[in-house]
Amino acid sequence: MMLFVQVILGGSAVFGYIDVRYHLVWGVVTFGVLIVATAYAASELGSKSTLFRTGIAAIADYVVQIILGFIALGTNSGVVVVGSSNKRVCARRSRHLSYQLRR
Repeated sequence: MMLFVQVILGGSAVFGYIDVRYHLVWGVVTFGVLIVATAYAASELGSKSTLFRTGIAAIADYVVQIILGFIALGTNSGVVVVGSSNKRVCARRSRHLSYQLRR
């Protein structure tokens, strides 16, 4: 559930609906919970358990997502690509993005 909220906050930050700091703070909290849960799984079930291995994979994925997020932040790109199965919409990132996408 925390990862779902993190994804929603990230998308909202990209489109300018919320400040990016909410996404960053929630990300740190989520990453901490993920580490604690993985350590707990290791202590209770052992390092050979599926739950522990899933936790390690989730941590690795999270680290990759952090790196990609900061790379995207560093590029300072003003274009956001929203894709669907049939069409792709390119929209300029601005305060009026929601208005532009509704037209």
